[in-house]
Parts: sequence; C-alpha cells; structure tokens
Amino acid sequence: MNEVKKKALKLLKEEESLAEVRKSGTYRFLPSYRYEAHRHIEYEINYVLQGKCMMIFDTEYVPLKAGECIVITPFQNHGFLVDAKSGCKIQQTEMSIRIPEDMKEIFPFSERKREYQVLKNCEDLVPVMEQISRICRVDKESYGMTMLDLSVLQLVVAWAIMERKLTQQKPGFVMRRSGIF
Repeated sequence: MNEVKKKALKLLKEEESLAEVRKSGTYRFLPSYRYEAHRHIEYEINYVLQGKCMMIFDTEYVPLKAGECIVITPFQNHGFLVDAKSGCKIQQTEMSIRIPEDMKEIFPFSERKREYQVLKNCEDLVPVMEQISRICRVDKESYGMTMLDLSVLQLVVAWAIMERKLTQQKPGFVMRRSGIF
C-alpha cells in the first residue's frame, strides 16, 4: 500500500469529519453567462462536462474545455465566464477539507501554495463528485456522513495522486505563478 493510501486510511479513523461540503452538483450555463468575482473559504473543484468556459483570477484568464478540471484554493478571488457560442455544463464541488499538519506533505494541495491548479485527463474525478452531490442531496445523517467522508477521501486521494504525477512530469507543463499546466 502506498504512502498516500496509508495516510488516507488514518484520516478515516479520526472522530472528526473529514470535510464540510457547501455545494455540489451539475450546473448548466447559457452562452455568455458571467459570474462576477467572488471568494469563499472552501476549495472549489470544477470539471467541464460540455462546452468551454474561462476562470478569471484578477488579471489572469484560464480557458477550460470539456474534459478539464480546475481546483481553486480557498480565499482566492475568482470569476467565471462562459463561451459566447457553446454554453457550458460543469460538475462542481465546494468543500472545506481537514488535513492534519503531519499529512500535508502527502496532500500538497492543502498547503495552498497556488491560487489554482488545472488538471487534464481527470475524468476519474467526475463519478466521485457526482456521488458527493447525491449524498448531499439525499442523506446527511450518520450513514450519509460516513459515505460523504469516504467519497471525499476518495476524491482527495485521486487529486493527490494526480498532483504528484503532474509534478513528476516536465514535458508539456509550464510552471506559472499560480499553478501547473
């Protein structure tokens, strides 16, 4: 069992809930839709299911198309603009994640060193994000909270593994002040 999985299992043994999900679901946006700049205390994960959109960070514009995902760090000012021709459909989850200090090296995103991170080839995250959405809509009682923790943990482990792969690959990725592409 690798180090990420071992630390993940240790998180499940703790009494406190792993995450607090504020919002999770599938959203459709009409062409030219704009969501003004805002910030919140949660991580925001957006996977583009259809169409194209752009995330805006102060003066930086990050284009996204179907099959791409962006993870926005808490407290980052960001906006959202949908392509004028195609519209857009996204799977989105906004959540706070509790990662103990001794595990931050395993889950580097928790150190919040970047404003955002773009992930490509991350379609494996979508079923987990959909499951989180279902649990949040249907059952947040004891069994549901356990299932939610398991689903969030699954998402966090997948995200950590993807992040490690990105940092190990150099061709095709450019380091910028705010992330890895």
